[in-house]
Amino acid sequence: MYRNPPATDHRTIRISSLRMTPVYLPYVPILLNKTFITALWDTRAEKSFISEEVYRRYFSYRPRQKIKDEVVMAQGALCCHLGRVELQIQIREYQKTW
Repeated sequence: MYRNPPATDHRTIRISSLRMTPVYLPYVPILLNKTFITALWDTRAEKSFISEEVYRRYFSYRPRQKIKDEVVMAQGALCCHLGRVELQIQIREYQKTW
């Protein structure tokens, strides 16, 4: 069953930091295992992440692999994770298994 897509093609949010100038990030609607959600589209990312809330709300029926890999973000900060789950992602006409 498909959920209704978001009303807009994209939305932006403003992020600011003490050492950064404000930037606008490209959020786009995506189809993730037949569920529409809004996501930050990072075309250079090696892996894609979903929040714990999104996993528990929509995909908790999917088994996740507990892994001991350390996740390091682009800025060098460590990121905690619950494990790995494989989902189908579709952004407009582009489709890939992550």
